[in-house]
Amino acid sequence: MSQYQLMPYERLQKFFKDILNLSLREGTLFNTNKKCYTHLESYDDQIKEALRKSAVAHFDESGVRVKKKPNGYMLRLKKS
Repeated sequence: MSQYQLMPYERLQKFFKDILNLSLREGTLFNTNKKCYTHLESYDDQIKEALRKSAVAHFDESGVRVKKKPNGYMLRLKKS
């Protein structure tokens, strides 16, 4: 959820506590994300390569907020 929905760790901690009665620290959530990416990195590279080779692509842009303030960053997604 922290990656797909860009949910802050604080909200994830509350979710796990409220729904599953699990107390997780930010470091645990961070390390779990890092470990998952390590296992999925080669798959991620394959997806990127397939998108680069795709004849048709769709791009989407969404504004990104940092510390609840608009900052001018744009998240760009490419779909095919």
